[in-house]
Amino acid sequence: MSESQQFTSADWDRLVGEYVESVRHWVQLGLMTPAEADVHLAEFFHTAADQRPRAAFRERWRSIDGHLAEGKISENDAERLRREIRDDAAAFGLGDPPC
Repeated sequence: MSESQQFTSADWDRLVGEYVESVRHWVQLGLMTPAEADVHLAEFFHTAADQRPRAAFRERWRSIDGHLAEGKISENDAERLRREIRDDAAAFGLGDPPC
């Protein structure tokens, strides 16, 4: 059994939920309008289900960049979080998320 098969549908659903929350966060920060968020989410949910986890990892990566740019996290924290994303993506069998 591969590592990606050790995860349940709840694990995959959690990734999708994180994606939605991340998009909502961009709206709260004023970096995306509600209309842009609606389009963004519609595109996400039209993405093939097997590609949604990869998109969720990309969004997590993007959120780190945003928090770093806003000064909400340090460079050290950003690097630690990026390592966690790489580790999670590898455990899901997805490899490195795009930067």
